[in-house]
This record gives sequence, structure tokens and C-alpha cells, in this order.
Amino acid sequence: WNKAGIRISSSGGLSTGFEARVCLACSPAPCAAACPTGALSQRKGGGVIQKKNLCIRCGECAKACPVDAIFLDHEVNPYVCIHCGQCVAFCPHDCLEMVELPEKESIEGGSND
Repeated sequence: WNKAGIRISSSGGLSTGFEARVCLACSPAPCAAACPTGALSQRKGGGVIQKKNLCIRCGECAKACPVDAIFLDHEVNPYVCIHCGQCVAFCPHDCLEMVELPEKESIEGGSND
């Protein structure tokens, strides 16, 4: 499974812009909780890790995703963004970028010590 886990679509043409559907790295991840076989497991810091050999292609993960960011191909293989950043280099309009987010504690005013 080497397909992109991000989908870009037009929200009405070039004048109105584009929309990216990508995993928001939920924590806890509802898609992982919905997976009956453990093919998706929670990743530290948010998002999921895929164990493709455990996937039974039931589609429960896609149904559970709150932002419709899991895509099922014609063979019902699930694709989800793993936040690798490979798409950034291929965007023809320089619309994508990878940024490092601050840790959750520092967002909430806590300490990282």
C-alpha cells in the first residue's frame, strides 16, 4: 500500500481555493478504537500506526474518522496520512508545508521540564 493518505479537492475552482483532507492526529484516535483487529493503534503524540497485515478491510476506521480523512480504495484498502511530509515536495503550487507543533503541555501553559 503505497498511496497518499491526503486528498486535495477544489472547493469551487481556482478562485475559491482548495481543501485538504488529512488526518488531524486525534488523541485518542477514534479510528484506532473502532478497528476490531488492532490494525490501527494509537501513536504517541496523536495519530495512528497502521499494521496492514492485521487489516481485514472492514471500513470501520473510515466510518469512525471525524474528518473523513481515511480513504478506502476500490479494494477497500484503508489509506491514512502518517504525517511523513512526502506530499510537500510534490505539491505543484507550494500549498503544503510541514511544521512542528509545540507539545500539548506548552500549549496549555504547562512546563516541559
